[in-house]
Amino acid sequence: MPVSAAVDDLWPVHLRLPMPEGSGSPGVDVFIVAVSAGDEVACGEALVADAEGFADAIDALSDCAVGAPPLDRVAIFERMNEALTTVDAHSVLSAIDVTLWDLAARGLGIPLHRLLGGPYYRLLDCYCVARAASDHAKTLQRARDLLSAGYSAISIELSGVVADDCDLIALARKTLGGNARLIFDAKERYDSLDAALEVGAAVDRAEAFWFARPMPEGRWADYARLREPLATPLAAGSRIPDSRTADAALRARAVDILMLDLRLCGGVTGAMRIAEVARLHDARVSFVPLPSGLTTAAAAHCALCTPASVLFPSTAGIPGVWKEMLERPLSFAGGFLHPSDLPGLGVDLADEFVTAYSVEDDA
Repeated sequence: MPVSAAVDDLWPVHLRLPMPEGSGSPGVDVFIVAVSAGDEVACGEALVADAEGFADAIDALSDCAVGAPPLDRVAIFERMNEALTTVDAHSVLSAIDVTLWDLAARGLGIPLHRLLGGPYYRLLDCYCVARAASDHAKTLQRARDLLSAGYSAISIELSGVVADDCDLIALARKTLGGNARLIFDAKERYDSLDAALEVGAAVDRAEAFWFARPMPEGRWADYARLREPLATPLAAGSRIPDSRTADAALRARAVDILMLDLRLCGGVTGAMRIAEVARLHDARVSFVPLPSGLTTAAAAHCALCTPASVLFPSTAGIPGVWKEMLERPLSFAGGFLHPSDLPGLGVDLADEFVTAYSVEDDA
């Protein structure tokens, strides 16, 4: 497409991915914003409550982008930011922002990380999630399998049950050895500071690489009280929407590592602004592990260009139909992500994937 081509249209793509039998769920809803410019179409993923709010948010923001070239992505971002009215709209803004960076880089014929200023890292050192199983032995066997596949950093999900989690943490270190870099992710499951402190002490004894999302995010004063006695770095920030919120968390001395979700933080523009705030506070940046190869690909370009980046989440071992999402899968080998040199994000949604799982929403 010509680099001067303007955005023609934006439209919603609603997918519903099937869950395994016996899960009791009708499926996982995935909301994609598609944006066209010239003969190119780019896609970004939003995290929204429902299809109606998703479509309404696209309608509310489309005028900010249609008719402007994707190279004007930062100006479009600011116009969209001024037009925001709902939380869903902010996530749609994030998705649109990803598409604009993708289209701008495609128009220039360069990978997105070049448009961001060039890669600081040649490869991305990755961690992989040992997905929770029915018992500790199965979870740790998955972790051993990932270590055997070349990953030296493993994230283990905690249940929120303090005694059980402390047992798992101790067993993980004993089972996986002293060289494994272990991350323990509680996904905001501890309601009280006392519970987080008890598990944090177990995390310290295991000499973990970081302790992720122990309590509900936003309780930064409690995070600061938890962080003070711990030797293990604290990580959180998956619902941080912008650089001001990130700055507030870091000024509160609440976290050492910001874990960003590109679907919620303002897309590529928002993530890079937050990364700069983290640098000013001598903090590090990572990204939440997601099964979506589309969002992971966009986050990878940001991580490549962020000196403060630490350990990137791999999509290796993602469950079920998520593996079908991309025409070309991301290249993970030996515990590292090998970035693509193709223009833009370097990935495209697979047509068969969209056809198989599309949902027709009422107008």
